[in-house]
This record gives sequence, C-alpha cells and structure tokens, in this order.
Amino acid sequence: MQINTVESDKDDSTTRSTAQAEPQELRRDFRSILLIVAAIVITGVGIVCAFVSLIFDRSAYLCHSVVARFWARMLLRVCGVRIDVEGEDNFDPKRPYVFMSNHQSHLDICAILGLLPAQVRFIAKKELYKIPLFGLTLRAIGHIRIDRDDRDQAFASYDRAAEQIRTGTSIFIFAEGTRSPDGTVGPFKKGGFVLAIKAGVPIVPITISGGRKLLPKQKLVFRKGVMKMVIGKPIDTDGYELENKGELIERVRDTIIGNLKEEEVVVLTRRR
Repeated sequence: MQINTVESDKDDSTTRSTAQAEPQELRRDFRSILLIVAAIVITGVGIVCAFVSLIFDRSAYLCHSVVARFWARMLLRVCGVRIDVEGEDNFDPKRPYVFMSNHQSHLDICAILGLLPAQVRFIAKKELYKIPLFGLTLRAIGHIRIDRDDRDQAFASYDRAAEQIRTGTSIFIFAEGTRSPDGTVGPFKKGGFVLAIKAGVPIVPITISGGRKLLPKQKLVFRKGVMKMVIGKPIDTDGYELENKGELIERVRDTIIGNLKEEEVVVLTRRR
C-alpha cells in the first residue's frame, strides 16, 4: 500500500499556516479595538477643549491652531502613523486658498489637520454632522456642512465657503467627495472649482498616499506605517471662467495624480 506523502505534507503545511495566522489576526483585531477606544477618548477630550477654547476665542483660531492640530497628531501617534510631508514652503500661509486633495482613508483628515501648515475649514459631508457632539463641534468651529444630494443646499454651502474666503480663511475640499476603495483617483466634483474661480483664489493641490494600506475604507483594521503628503504649488485661477472650468479640473487632477507616490509608502512590520 502506498501513502500519498505529498498531500499529507500539504495538509500539514496548510494547518500550520492557519494556526500561525489566527493568533496574528487576533492580535491585530485586539489592537484595533484598543485604538478605537483610544480614538473615542482622545476625540472626547478634544471636543471639551474645543468648546473651552471658544469661550476665550470666538474666532476659533485657537481651536484650529492648537486643539485640532493636537487632536490630529495624537490620533496619528496612537495609531503608529508617521506623515512625511513635502512642499510646506510652496504656498504663503497668510493668503487664503482652496486646498484640494485625493482621499484614501480617514487618516487623511488627521494628516491635513495635524501637518498642513495652514488653518483650513473643511467642506464636510452631512453624515459627519450626525455624529453626536462631534457634529455640533464641527458647526461651532466653522466647518461647512454639505449635502450633495440637495442641489440648493450644496450651492448654499459653497456660498458660505466663499464668505469664509473673503474673510481670509482657506477652505479644504476632498475633490473626489469620498474615499477611494482601491487608491485610484476618481473623478473630481465641480463645486470646489466653481468656488475657487468665483472667489478668485488659487487652488493648492495636495496628494496623500498610504492611508488606504493603513486604514482602508469600510474596515476598522489599523496598521502602523508611513504616509506621504505632497503639497503642490498653487494653481492660479486667473484666466479660468465657469465655461472652461473643465480645463482647471483636469490640470489640478493631473497634478495630484502626478505626485501620487504609492511606491514610497512603507508599511512598518511589527517589532518582535
């Protein structure tokens, strides 16, 4: 009688691989749960500090320059994420702009708030404003709610953003409107470009790489690693009208894609 040792060896190898993978997955899931709890605690403290700061500074300058920046950096630090930034000197932080970037992960928000050397107000989707206390905080400190399913409300949101720009405040927009599930840069929404053209301010293109690998869309699995943020040179909107905004959209999108350096993203291995 012959014994099929090849199949037996394969079965043993598969069993060993499965046995080794299960503890690793459990550790990763347990770490993710701890990070979620830590994020909730840090966010709760940040909300309290934000409202306290508003008592002393109704303009929310203190909240954005200190509280929001500290909140974002703390979350990145707890998650074990480092942001490499290029191009901090490419724009004048004293001037208002419309900042635009691609969007891969929730970590992108922390990268912008924590590392972008400028104060910005986000045009944020309506779902964020439904989160208890967090949504109230967004309103209190001047971020702008947008409902893209309601055309009139969306236009009203961009009108409020234009008012912010006229007071010297920069606006930040995730140009795709949502996170990319696979890292591909999707089509850009037109509203931000209409805003920049009407307000007569330059657009600063920002490219963020790596967040998808560290915290992918529709998953709550956190990994340690490095993200890359490239701040491009401002693109002047002079010479563009609403009729040829498509050319401006293409130019900004091409710049963001051109600076996408996915090969530079490093996923850090767990220390033994």
